Amino acid sequence: MAESTEAGLLEDQSAEGDSPASPLNERAIGLRRQIEQWQQILQKLE
Repeated sequence: MAESTEAGLLEDQSAEGDSPASPLNERAIGLRRQIEQWQQILQKLE
């Protein structure tokens, strides 16, 4: 169940990030925030 949720979030992120108007910096910051969020979720599960 967590896998399908993760896939959905990744698809949403990539759909936004693929916009040609969005700078690479914003994508990098967004990905970093997403990684931090997943790390927090994983810590709660442990």
